[in-house]
Amino acid sequence: MMQTETTPWRHFVDSIQLAAVVAVLLFTTDSAFAQLPAIRMDGIFPAGAGAGTTIEVTLSGNDLDDAAELHFSHPGITATQKMAEPTAFVKEAYPVPGQFVVTITGDVPVGTFDVRVRGKYGISNPRVFDISNVTELNETEPNNEWKQATEVGLTQIVNGQINGNTDVDVFRFAAEAGQKITLDCRARRIDSLLDPVLSVYDATGRELINNHNGHAREAFVDFTVPADGEYHVQIADALYRGGAHFVYRLAIGPMPHIDYIFPPAGLAGSNSQFTLFGCNLPGGQLSELSVNGRPLEKLNVKIALPADPSTQQPMNGRVDPEQAFMDAVEYRVHGPRAFSNSVSVGITTTPVVLEVESNNTPQQAQKLTPPCEVAGQFYPERDYDWYSFEAKQNDTWTIEVISHRLGLPTDAQLVIHQITVDDKGEEQVKVLPTADDIGTRDRAQFDTRTGDAAYQFTAPVDGLYRVRVRDGFSALQSDPRLVYRLAVRRQQPDFRLVAVPQDPWGALVLHKGDRSTIDVLAERRDGLAEPITLSVKGLPAGVTSSEVKLGPSMTVATLVLTAADNVMPAIADLQIVGAATIAGRNITRIARCGTTNTSMRMLTPNQRPQQSLPARVSRGLVLSVADGVSPFKVKLKNDKVWETTRGGILKIPYTATRHKDYKGPVQCVIENLPANITRTTVSIAAASAAGEFPLTLRSNTPAGTYSVHAGAFVTAYSYSRNPEAAETARIRKEEMDKVAAAAAEAAKAATAAKQQADKAVTGSANAAKAAEQKNTQAKKFETDTVAAQQKADAAVAAMKAAAAAKPDDANLKNAVVAAQKAATDAAAKTKAATEAAAGTLQTFQEAQATAKANTMKKVATDAAAVEAAAFAKAATDEKKITDKNATDTANAAKPKNINYWTASTPITIKIHEYPITLTELPQATKLKQGDKTELPITITRLVEYAEQVSFSTVIRGVSGLSIQNVNIPKGQTQIKLPITAAANATPGSHEITLRATMRINNQTLTLDQPFLLEIEKVETKKQ
Repeated sequence: MMQTETTPWRHFVDSIQLAAVVAVLLFTTDSAFAQLPAIRMDGIFPAGAGAGTTIEVTLSGNDLDDAAELHFSHPGITATQKMAEPTAFVKEAYPVPGQFVVTITGDVPVGTFDVRVRGKYGISNPRVFDISNVTELNETEPNNEWKQATEVGLTQIVNGQINGNTDVDVFRFAAEAGQKITLDCRARRIDSLLDPVLSVYDATGRELINNHNGHAREAFVDFTVPADGEYHVQIADALYRGGAHFVYRLAIGPMPHIDYIFPPAGLAGSNSQFTLFGCNLPGGQLSELSVNGRPLEKLNVKIALPADPSTQQPMNGRVDPEQAFMDAVEYRVHGPRAFSNSVSVGITTTPVVLEVESNNTPQQAQKLTPPCEVAGQFYPERDYDWYSFEAKQNDTWTIEVISHRLGLPTDAQLVIHQITVDDKGEEQVKVLPTADDIGTRDRAQFDTRTGDAAYQFTAPVDGLYRVRVRDGFSALQSDPRLVYRLAVRRQQPDFRLVAVPQDPWGALVLHKGDRSTIDVLAERRDGLAEPITLSVKGLPAGVTSSEVKLGPSMTVATLVLTAADNVMPAIADLQIVGAATIAGRNITRIARCGTTNTSMRMLTPNQRPQQSLPARVSRGLVLSVADGVSPFKVKLKNDKVWETTRGGILKIPYTATRHKDYKGPVQCVIENLPANITRTTVSIAAASAAGEFPLTLRSNTPAGTYSVHAGAFVTAYSYSRNPEAAETARIRKEEMDKVAAAAAEAAKAATAAKQQADKAVTGSANAAKAAEQKNTQAKKFETDTVAAQQKADAAVAAMKAAAAAKPDDANLKNAVVAAQKAATDAAAKTKAATEAAAGTLQTFQEAQATAKANTMKKVATDAAAVEAAAFAKAATDEKKITDKNATDTANAAKPKNINYWTASTPITIKIHEYPITLTELPQATKLKQGDKTELPITITRLVEYAEQVSFSTVIRGVSGLSIQNVNIPKGQTQIKLPITAAANATPGSHEITLRATMRINNQTLTLDQPFLLEIEKVETKKQ
């Protein structure tokens, strides 16, 4: 019977992947948004190899001109260019474009690493290179049908590509009954665009199982072999797509596999016990749990965790944007022949307790003693988990659910109940605010939003509180893998950072005199409000970057890198450092790094992409400095901190510089502003070299210190791409034109020589034939004359014998004479015939020799003609290639209008809460009932604020008190506030609110400051 595995996150991931596909379509189809060339690697095949091996790989991507180096994030992985053998037209070995020979030493650990390619246009974005410890092979095409299936062994990795929308790959393997076989198709985890569907068939063609979204949101099959025999595996793309970067790595065999780990986190610095759940676990025991009918094994292991959770841990598995801020380590189990997949183990700073079932109702709520962290499961289907804890009034706790950030398809919801008991002893429940998804989309190229929930809880009163945790998706599935962490902890303000190149190509490339940017995203933990100072370490010579301030309301800032006009090409590994002062301690954090998995078109000012891009955490941030000059530069006047106040107006001066007579339009806008600031897109005309960026703040703009910059969108810039390549191709074409022409002439001459030889062979053959005929005739004539002579000689002998018998017979004597004469004549004829035959024989032999020589010459000229023709054809074919290359590179080098984005220098703006500060008021102002006094008020005016400031008071719970409203006139800083206490004024110490009201740009700001007023009771004199 066919078994279709309905995976727990099928519907969830389908929606995500559809959004990703839409994003790819949105961001990669508009060539009109081209930037200056920046090298990009879209794929590498194969996308991995076994440790201790050497393989050949092929790259795909854009702007790969002169790609000559591969850089790996592990020093044990190195590469050299693949070299082609010399040819008749290229006398020395030469590099094969886009192909490299990669060597992996035996000590490289199992896991994924980053690879980048360096070429003319810098160093590329990273792509995954996956290392295994098992044998590997590449698919053999064609393998679209069963009869063409590539044979594979068990405990092996197969590297393949889906090359077109109709392509499927088929493999066959032999297995024994009872074997537990896993088939893990890695695509997303190796940066592939493939969305694989995996199907397994028996020898009869019956489908046993298929899977689309299994482990790690990819195709995964775990099945027990029903019988000895041969089985087939088919891989296809779910969306019928294909191409060079639709690659995969299929791990097949009885390999260990971890479905999940429990608890999902441990205490920092501990060496605690964890339980692995999965299959083929070495020493594993069968558990009572299963996933879609698959029984799970369990294995207890101990894992040591670092004492400092903020330490950047090397992760050799995929980490998605929503997981980027998590503190975790990676763990694998080693089976008899292979390592398992990796699982992430979180690190917490509070004790871990396990969920205790049953806690599905409020009455069954599990009692917690915070601070602590609960390890629980959204299991079984429609699971609701309840917890309770005691809290004192004004106690502040962070209550947080972590599940989606564990890489799971969950959407946690958090509800807090306040529990009281009425006079009748009955429980009263008050629902406090609920919490849902965390975060906002700060950047489309690295979207850190999560379906997890967090709540900053302050207890309103002493008492009991309950927490309900549930998952929005678990109502549709019963899956023990859906684990969660519920933290109830004291606030521990802290932060984590992720640095992502802002360039939409995903690489960080600078040109001479150019600027590029790095977005730094921050997770402000537990309400951290302090500013974070960001800086860059590791910049090469000629590249600078100023520190920037991540203001209190901001979760993203941009570092601007500036290359000098004379900067030299370079590559540098950068480190982004964040520093903040938290509770009097100086805290430093190193940013993790991120990269996009696809390109995004460049957007005009004020545009925002509709979809987020697929992205992941990378293993470093690499800057390359390449040739090329920026057509436009804009500089903000940053010789000071630009200060204003809420409601104020800033006008930031700028200067603009154009390169190579560029006169096109430039649109500029200030970026990275805090909320509630109105900015204007400034159009900089060709004749304009200076101007101002106006910023209008509203009364609710958050105060703080912020670093901002301007983004400049340059359009219709005439750019010539790689004219050097065009010139090289032109020279090569001219050389090849000469070679092809010479080859054609040589082939023509060889043909002519062949034709002449053919003619000579024909003539000599005819002459030999004629000589042979004459020789035959001469031989016949000679034979005939010899016979005639012999006959004549016989007649002479007969006549002589007859004459001898009759000596007197005169007739006989005369007959003898006549016979003798005939014999003499015959002998003469014989001699002549013999001489003639000898002559014709010699002529015939000479003719034969000439014909043979001409035939041998013909063989040589025939071979020469064939060789010359073949060389001429090869030269013509090579000429076509060089012609095309010359045409293509010449067309590419023709000036074209492109769009270009660059950044200005950064500046710092400081936004004050108010345009004034109020000098500290006296600790207490005293007066007696029936008396008057004056409260001196002194203000300090900020940001050149000169308007009138009005003062009033808010009085609560005091009678008989009169405080006059006063105004500090324009330009002045002091006034006295008259206070009158009636004879019956309420005696005692009273807190009065002094309220300063000011107008700025037609907006009203109010500043409240309390002061103490002590009214002394006056005893009434007795009459």
